[in-house]
Amino acid sequence: MPAEHDVVVRYAPRLRFYKTEKHFPCSVDEFHARATFRRVLCSNQKGEEVWSPQQRAWVPVPKPPDLPDEKAYLAPDWDDVVKQATLGDIAGDSHGGASARCGYFLALDRSWFGKSPGAIKPTGAITSPVPIYCDVYPCGPDSPNFAPPEAGAGIAVSYWIFYVWNHASVGWHEGDWEHLTLYFAAGDFEKAKPPTHFATWQHGKPHVGGFKKLTLIDDTHPEIYVNDQGHALQSGMPAVDGATVTPGLLAKQAWDTWTLPIHDIEDELWCGYTGGWGAIATHRKLLVDLSGPVGPWYKRGPGQ
Repeated sequence: MPAEHDVVVRYAPRLRFYKTEKHFPCSVDEFHARATFRRVLCSNQKGEEVWSPQQRAWVPVPKPPDLPDEKAYLAPDWDDVVKQATLGDIAGDSHGGASARCGYFLALDRSWFGKSPGAIKPTGAITSPVPIYCDVYPCGPDSPNFAPPEAGAGIAVSYWIFYVWNHASVGWHEGDWEHLTLYFAAGDFEKAKPPTHFATWQHGKPHVGGFKKLTLIDDTHPEIYVNDQGHALQSGMPAVDGATVTPGLLAKQAWDTWTLPIHDIEDELWCGYTGGWGAIATHRKLLVDLSGPVGPWYKRGPGQ
């Protein structure tokens, strides 16, 4: 029987970017090294606190988002981050909280504002290994995890890509998680048989199609298009997800995700983190809908 990792690699996607893309995938480690851990409690939205890695305690931020010495607060220990974010008010929806004005969040160091540290480019230039993250889990009508009705019960494999910035035309925000999910019929994943269906997400809405309708590289790797600046994934089939792909505007070089590390999310130190990946609305004076999103753990459901 093929190992789980071998099956995940076998069906990992090829991502095609547009020539005009400015912000490419980045590793979570690169983002974490340049982030502070902050909170605005829902019960007291007037104050903001930052986690001090040295003191291992919350300290007030005199004038959010500015800190006297921001570098002293960077890269908080993941154990502390995960523990603290699950103790109290947390970011509970896909964009940072019930109001997106309170909760726990990781905010990028202001010296990196608008930059993408450690990002891989379609040309292959890379400053550090950029992985794709995978999540393998049961799904179906009797599971809390979403599967399209036509797929039925089985195994889902989500391939997650992380970006430091989303710079879509409707507005920008720090932190951006995008994913493609493949659905395997019961028993097929264990036998490395092809998925039956796939889903991409745009603004919380799943776009579902048959796996065989995708363009496949080497008969197994689906070719997926990355929306310019906003990063939503598109199958390129208008009949399925309304996507319009303009081949002449695509970069020649694609990102074959199976050639780079594929990390199991459950093995990551940040796996249990429930806060926002990026500044929330009050921190950068953003619109509510442009707060940093929550991470993959919340997004096995149908509306994520």
